Amino acid sequence: MKDSILRLKSRLIRTLKLENLLFKFLPNGIYVFNLHRIGDRHSCQFDRNIFSCGVDQFEQFLLLLKASFDVVDVATLSQILDEQQPINKRLAVITFDDGYKDCIDKAAPLLVKYQLPAAFFITTDFVGSERIPWWDEMAFLLRQSTGRVFKSLSTGQDINLQPNTIEKQIAQVIFTSKRDNNHTLVQILDDMREQFPQARAQLAQQSNSLFMNWQDIHQLKDMGMDIGSHAKTHNILARMSTEQQLHELTLSKQVLEQQLNQPIKYLAYPVGRYHCFDQHTLDNAKVAGYSLAFNNEKGKNRFISERYSINRYCFDEGDLSTLKLNCIVW
Repeated sequence: MKDSILRLKSRLIRTLKLENLLFKFLPNGIYVFNLHRIGDRHSCQFDRNIFSCGVDQFEQFLLLLKASFDVVDVATLSQILDEQQPINKRLAVITFDDGYKDCIDKAAPLLVKYQLPAAFFITTDFVGSERIPWWDEMAFLLRQSTGRVFKSLSTGQDINLQPNTIEKQIAQVIFTSKRDNNHTLVQILDDMREQFPQARAQLAQQSNSLFMNWQDIHQLKDMGMDIGSHAKTHNILARMSTEQQLHELTLSKQVLEQQLNQPIKYLAYPVGRYHCFDQHTLDNAKVAGYSLAFNNEKGKNRFISERYSINRYCFDEGDLSTLKLNCIVW
């Protein structure tokens, strides 16, 4: 019921074109923004929906935040919570998930230019590897197989892969894969590989380096950026046992601490929607030694009662208008 009311409110504001006006009067609170990749999504052979925006749009995003908020780092946010300080300003926190190479190549120079801090949450198994994460491999296999029929393991449906609809079809397959409680992501991906062996062979012949290496991450650290954990493998934590979850969170923290020679206090849950983590995850984050953890659910943080499930607004498709609208409504 609540979500329906909020969606109705969103449509009304958009119809009346009130986003820019209302955005100027946002209430005080902590607004955490999350991004993934920066660059030209249309030239990418992998998951294009993981791109937050292009370089020019990222610069406009930073200018918007700089003009509308006091932008603080995660350490400042943690201190505010530790000291139970009143939140009497509009504060913004910038975060990045996964650790794509775009972070150091495209995002970092603009953050330095505008003297803005950000936190980068790293999936440690991806660092310095040519590993292709499951969502990027799914997108590649499907995009290279247009004209064929894909039988979805998750839904049992046949999907005619067509060039004019392939991007929507990729997004839908990835969406249903994240929510499939009957099959693991490994099972879903293995089934797709069997259906499209030619595309799989094509991918195997390529050399891909999508993610930062340790030198890149050290460079971010030297720039004054916060580094946090995005788990070890980026598997969905809620589908793991309590012991497996703790292993994911503990080992990634240990690896980052050993590589960077500093405590790692902050965590962002892979995927981060409410169905992707559970109470065991929150408990394990605390046991593993993290002091803050972030989800990927829309919502301003007027006050923070749960340090291990802090809301973040995702910046998607370079759409500042929708981002403003989400901040107003949610």
